[in-house]
Amino acid sequence: MKGHLVILTFAAFVASSVQAKIKDISFYVGDETVLIPASCVVEVSKAEPELVGREGIAFRLNQECGEQLSTFSKMNIGKIAVLRYNNHIVGQVTIASRLSSSFRIDSSGIEPIMICQILVDAGVK
Repeated sequence: MKGHLVILTFAAFVASSVQAKIKDISFYVGDETVLIPASCVVEVSKAEPELVGREGIAFRLNQECGEQLSTFSKMNIGKIAVLRYNNHIVGQVTIASRLSSSFRIDSSGIEPIMICQILVDAGVK
């Protein structure tokens, strides 16, 4: 019986020590790219559909990366950007306004599995 208890305890420890972490995010418009390293991401949360009628993901970045994203988005308002997460294409988004350290991506045009993956990696339940 003790042998079984040790194995179960070990299995639980291995499973809990392998937690996903948020990965790098990037936006591409033509030849221009802005990379948001995972270390810049302060918070990720599920954005409820109450404001725009669609669910999405809300991001909060540190100030340095927020300023880089602000500059990039200001120069590309109205353009379509390719959004990548962990080097996988998530989808295309239209830059509707200047982004900053807090921004939201709605779920339209984005694969639901990618939204789930980002939320799981960020530990959002």
